[in-house]
Amino acid sequence: MGSVFWVTSAITPRFDGKQYDLKNSRNDTVTLELVDPHTVDASYRRDDQVTQKDRWVVSAEGQQMTLSTTGTLETGQRLTEKLLFKKQ
Repeated sequence: MGSVFWVTSAITPRFDGKQYDLKNSRNDTVTLELVDPHTVDASYRRDDQVTQKDRWVVSAEGQQMTLSTTGTLETGQRLTEKLLFKKQ
């Protein structure tokens, strides 16, 4: 699969549940899992601790994508957000 995800750095993911090193990122590694044809889960680690979890869900008709994020910032503050992207 040749997708490119832009986070704080660009990666070419493999959806195999293995950790992959990140460059130019506040996190050290990312693990990606293809849950179903419309859903990808990402888990980011720094110093062997999970710092962020993302879930990317593309609607069945492909017109929108929802990104749900939970995590902990470097300051210790908890982060929870949900973003909705619509195709124009």
